[in-house]
This record gives sequence, C-alpha cells and structure tokens, in this order.
Amino acid sequence: MTHPHSDFRVAFVDFFKKTGRLRDVKPEALLARWEEFVDKCERGYPNDAQDYTNELTARDSLEQAMESEELQVFPELSKLCARVEVADARFRPMLIPDVFPRMDRKLWWARGMVRYGRKRLVESLRREYGIEIDEME
Repeated sequence: MTHPHSDFRVAFVDFFKKTGRLRDVKPEALLARWEEFVDKCERGYPNDAQDYTNELTARDSLEQAMESEELQVFPELSKLCARVEVADARFRPMLIPDVFPRMDRKLWWARGMVRYGRKRLVESLRREYGIEIDEME
C-alpha cells in the first residue's frame, strides 16, 4: 500500500486529523505525552481520576497509529513502536491489572489502574469508582 505522503510526520498528522484528534497529532508530541504520563505515574499521579483517564488517551492514540495499515509503510513507525514499548515496560508494573474487566483485554493500560498515586487521585478513585490504591506523599 502506498501512501500519498512520503513523510511519516505528515502522514501521521493526517491520520489523526481524520480521527478527530485535535492535539498532540505529531508523532513526537503524542509519544512525549505518553512518556510524560508514565513519568507522572512513577512519581505518584497528582491529578484526579478524570485527568488520569483523559491522559490515557495518548496511549489509545498511539495504539491506533501502531495498528494503522496506512502508517505501516513508514520505517519510522517501528522506531515509534520501540519507544512506546519502553514506556509501556515502565508502566505495566505500576498497574493493578483488570480493575476495569469490561474493557477490551488489548487495552491493558486502561483496563488496569496504578497501584499508587497522590492524595487527589486516591480520593477521586475512591469516591468515583470505589477503587482503593496506595497514597504517596
């Protein structure tokens, strides 16, 4: 399959504009968003459950890109996938798996929940979902 663009970045942006994603549509911006989220989680996610869920959309979008047939023709996609895998390897051990069992199993990052977070996340998860995680100071 050939792509009308020979530039990965342009094709990536076009792909996401078609999906309706409005921000972080450049590959480096979307990847940075996921890596920064993982960093925040390692330090104890500071915001509430709604913010946490919203930030997970970066990983959802990366999955869409990695599975996209139209982006498979670009060698840059494999480099992006490798960086996503590194961030994923950091994120997976932080999760309590299957907290949201109705979610598709392939969406493991959204199906689980971090084991710990800052006070705001801990309280928000307890109040909104009845989920208990450890509080970091």
